[in-house]
Parts: sequence; structure tokens; C-alpha cells
Amino acid sequence: MGRLAGFRYREVIRKIKACGFAFDRQAAGSHETGFNPESKRFTTIPNHPGDLPEGTLRAILKQAGIDPEDFCGRDSFPQSWCNWSIEEHRMTLRHASVWLALITALFGQPVPGQPAEHAVVINPDSAAWTHDKGDPPDSSSVFIRSDPKTGGIDLLVRYPAGYVIPAHFHDSNERVFVAEGQVTMRRDIGDQVIGAGGFAFLPAGEVQRMSCSSKTRCTFYLSWDGKPASHPAK
Repeated sequence: MGRLAGFRYREVIRKIKACGFAFDRQAAGSHETGFNPESKRFTTIPNHPGDLPEGTLRAILKQAGIDPEDFCGRDSFPQSWCNWSIEEHRMTLRHASVWLALITALFGQPVPGQPAEHAVVINPDSAAWTHDKGDPPDSSSVFIRSDPKTGGIDLLVRYPAGYVIPAHFHDSNERVFVAEGQVTMRRDIGDQVIGAGGFAFLPAGEVQRMSCSSKTRCTFYLSWDGKPASHPAK
């Protein structure tokens, strides 16, 4: 057995957090994704009982850019660092997207841990789009930032033409900016179309029924002003 043998999920989370990672989102099944805002790296960790296989842990560290020796040496840090609060941050809808001008000119949100004057700058053409297992085919997303005080997050997303987002509602207010394609919202007052450049404010608790109704993919940006817990609806 090597040095990476015998680590359980909770211990791995403590050490990963000590290396600068924070919970990002729920991935497929019992897997969770962590993000390091400084290195801009993601890593996926399975929340399984028992010890993590040594090969699995080595792959996690490689994905995170963490040296195994550094990981094993992180034994002295506050116990509070292990409070990842996975259950509080779970969400089912976790995708979005926007153009560079919108993010910098309209929002200019700071990167957590950096001074307020440091804006997040992302160009959709060069952003690190990802597709997680279980996501709709041909969809992708980019994590922008999170607010450690409110739990709010900002995301970029792309959905294929014709995709229908399952009906749901959030616990926090949501803002949507469509940068590419056309989104149709089904509401009690009738269907409303949001074209490229369109914006929508969706209050907490309002059921959302949206689809990418254009013949091309839809690219849009989502922002929540609090924890974006999502709940299915009819």
C-alpha cells in the first residue's frame, strides 16, 4: 500500500479544501466537483463509503494539480475547513453563459479572495467549457464565480437547439441574459420569447419552463443572488 492508501471521503475533502478548493456543484450520482479560484482548476471527488482507491485519489490530485507529497503533508489546519456543506449547496440546474462585455460592463463581480476592483473576465470563445456526465447531449457550461457571503453563483451555459429545460424553481432570485439563440418561456400569461441580447429577472419561487427554441444552440448567462437550490415542478 502506498502513501495515498487509506483516505476516506471526509479526509480527502479536508485536505483538498486546505489546498484552496471549494465546493462547486453536484456532479453525476454521488460525485461532487470542487473548484480552485486561484488555479482555475476543477476536480471531481466521489462521495463513497470506505477508503478511496489509491488510483482514484491519485487521479483526483492530478486533475487538481496537487502534488501527492503536498497533499499527504497537509495535516495541520483548522477543523472548520472540512465544513464543505455539500447538502446546502446541491442544485440540479447549474448551467449558463454570456459575452465578455456583459460580464465586465454590467456585473464586474470580484473573484472571491481578491480585492473588489478585480473583475472576472471571461471570453466565451476561449473559456474552458465542460460537459459533465449526465448533462444533456451537446450541452456545456463554465463556472464564473461564487459569493461566499450570500452563496450566490454566476454561470455560463450552452444548450442545443430544441432542448427543453425541465420545469423547476429556485430559492433565490435569478437573472438570465441570452447572448446567442432564442429562449422561450412558458408562462400563465402566454409564451414569451427572449432573443439574443434579451434579459429576464425571475423571482425566487416562480416556476420556470424554458426551452431553446431557436434553430441554433442557445448561449446564456445565469446569476443567482443567493444559494441557487433548485426544486422540480410540474
